[in-house]
Amino acid sequence: MKTKAQSIVSFTEDEILQGAAHRDKTSYFIFQAGLYEVTKKLKQVTVTGSFRGWSADINDAKWQLKQRKDKIWVLAFENPNLDVIPPGAQFKFRIDEVI
Repeated sequence: MKTKAQSIVSFTEDEILQGAAHRDKTSYFIFQAGLYEVTKKLKQVTVTGSFRGWSADINDAKWQLKQRKDKIWVLAFENPNLDVIPPGAQFKFRIDEVI
């Protein structure tokens, strides 16, 4: 579930490099295109991982990141007991580029 905090939360450089952060009861996935040498305009960024059974479905809105004004893509996910996305969970970002 996305929260309002997704647009106002700031992240450390390490969190951006790791692509994830956890604050209070929320887990965040963070994607900055430049870190991955993505130069084309992105249409969509989705996260998948062990917590999704490595699903390749990029159309599942629950796992789509939203681009903020600072050009960082973020997904805020309620995860109060770290039971949906445990610390150290493996994940990757899937992107759909616009040519």
